[in-house]
Amino acid sequence: MAAPDSTRPDWRARALGFLFSPRGIVVLATIYLLVGLFGHDPWRGDDSRYFGPIVGALRDGHWLVPTTGGEAYLEYPPLYYWLGAALAWLAGPILPLHDGARLASAFSIGATLFFLARAATALFGRPTLSTVCLLALGTLGLVVHAHETQPILAILATSTLTLAALAKLPRSPRWAGLVAGAGLGLSFLAGGLAGAVPSAALIVAALTAPPQETAGSSRRALLAGVMVSGAIAAAWLAPFFVSQPDTASLWWRLQVANLVPSLDNLQHPAFMVQQLGWFLWPLWPIAGWALWRERHRLTTFGWRLALAFLVTTLATVLLLADSLRPANLLPLIPPLALIASAGVQSLRRGAASAFDWFAIMTFLVFAILVVLAWTAMGLAWPPGLARQLVKLAPGFRLEFSLGPGIVGGILVAGWLALVWNAPRSPNRGAINWATGTTMLWTLAVILLMPWFDHGKSYRPAAEGLARTAHAIRAECIAVEEISPSLRASLSYFTEIPLAPLATWGHSCSLRLVAMDHREALPALPSSARRVWEYRRGGGRQLEVLQLYRLADSSPRRP
Repeated sequence: MAAPDSTRPDWRARALGFLFSPRGIVVLATIYLLVGLFGHDPWRGDDSRYFGPIVGALRDGHWLVPTTGGEAYLEYPPLYYWLGAALAWLAGPILPLHDGARLASAFSIGATLFFLARAATALFGRPTLSTVCLLALGTLGLVVHAHETQPILAILATSTLTLAALAKLPRSPRWAGLVAGAGLGLSFLAGGLAGAVPSAALIVAALTAPPQETAGSSRRALLAGVMVSGAIAAAWLAPFFVSQPDTASLWWRLQVANLVPSLDNLQHPAFMVQQLGWFLWPLWPIAGWALWRERHRLTTFGWRLALAFLVTTLATVLLLADSLRPANLLPLIPPLALIASAGVQSLRRGAASAFDWFAIMTFLVFAILVVLAWTAMGLAWPPGLARQLVKLAPGFRLEFSLGPGIVGGILVAGWLALVWNAPRSPNRGAINWATGTTMLWTLAVILLMPWFDHGKSYRPAAEGLARTAHAIRAECIAVEEISPSLRASLSYFTEIPLAPLATWGHSCSLRLVAMDHREALPALPSSARRVWEYRRGGGRQLEVLQLYRLADSSPRRP
C-alpha cells in the first residue's frame, strides 16, 4: 500500500488558509453583514430614528437638510442619509425601502474593513491584513449596530479612509495627501465637526511629524489635501446656508457647542469601564499587549499614526459624546483593532490559548441561551424563562416549527467542527471570535427574529392609529415631543401629517400621547376622550400610545 503524501496539507489547514485569505475574509464579512439586515421592519431606537431622514429624502425631496416627519433633524450631516437613500432607490425593485436603506450600514462596515486592512498592511506588515478584519468582526459591540440604520458607521468608514491614505505617505505622498484630505471632508459630512476630529488629528500628526524620507512633499500634499477637504465641506454648507440660513446657523452653533469638552461621561468611572470593557472586547487586552510589546518603537511614523488615531477618538468619545450609550463607542473599534492586529502574532502561547478557548466557551454558552429562549417561546420550557419572556413581550406567540431548530443545530455543529479542527496558529483566536460572532448572530436571526420584530416594530401601532384616524376623517395628528424614532415610524407607515400641539382642536382633531414606564399621563381637558390605545412590553420596556379627541370636535367632511 502506498504511503500517504505527507507534504499535502490536510483539509483543516486548507480550511484555515481559505478563511484567513482575503477571499475568505470577504465571504465571512458578507455573511456577517447581510444576515439579519433584511426581512424586518425598522426597529424602535436608532434603526427607525435614523431611517426617518432617508424617507424624507426619497418621499419628500429633502436631500439637502436631513428631515424627519417634516421637521429638520440636525443630529448628523447628510452623508449617511444620501448613501442610504441612493442604495434604497437602487434596491427598490427587489427590497422594501427600509431594507434597502440598511445597505448603507453594510457598505460602511465593508469600506471600514477594506481601509483598515490597507492601513494595517502598510503600517505593520502583510500578516495583519486578515487579522485586523477578523478582530473587528469579532468585537462584541459591533454586531447589532452593523445591522441597523446607523449614521455613526459612516464616520468609521471616512476616518479609516483618512488613516489608510496617510499610511501610504512614505511611498506616494502626493496621492496620499489628497485622499487623506478627501477623507477629512467626508468625515465632516458624516459626523460634523466632532466627527471630523479623529481625521483632522491624523492629518495634524502627519503634518507635524511626517515620514523623514518624504517630509517636504508630504507636507505640501497634506496642505493641498486640507484644501480638498474644505471644498468638500463647502459643497454642502454653501447651499445649506443659502437656502435655509436660520436652520444652518442653528446647526452651526450646535456644532461649535459640541466641540466644548464635557466631563459628564467621566463622572461615573465604574459605568465607563463597564461599557468600554464589554463593548470593545476582545480588542482592548490585545491592544494593550501590542503597545507594551512595541513600546520601544512607538516613535516610528506608523505607531504615531495609530496612537494619534486611538487617543483622539477616545478623547472625542469621552469628552464630546452626549453619553456613553453603546452606539457612541463605535468609533473606538477601528483604532483598537488596528493596534491589536500588531499584537496577535506575538501573543504568548498561554495567552493565545486562553484567548482561543474563551471565545469557544463564550459563544457556545450564548448559543445555548439563544436555543433555550427559542424553546421557551415555542414550548414554554424552561418555564421560568418562558414567564419572563411573556412579561417582556405580552401577546407574542411563536408558531413553533422544527425547521429553524434543525438549521440552527447544523449551524452550531458546523461552527464547532471548524473551531475544533482548526490547526494551532497565533490567528486561531481571532478566527474563533469572528466566526463565533457570525454564528451567534445568525442563530439569533434564525430562531428569534419574530420575537425581535414583535417587540421593536412600530408597524402594528401605526396601522391601528391610521385606521382610527381615517375613520374619524382626521387630516392630521397633533403631537408634543414624541421621540424621533416614533415620529419617523409614523411618517413612514401612515403618511398622516404630524402637527404641533397648538393645532389640537383647531386644524387637527386628534392628539397623540406617548408614554413609557417613567411617565404619567399629561394633563388633558375634561372634554378629551380617548379613542384608541396601544400597549407594548412590560416593566421597564412598557410603552403606551393613546389617541385623544375633544368631545366637541366634529369630523371633517371629505
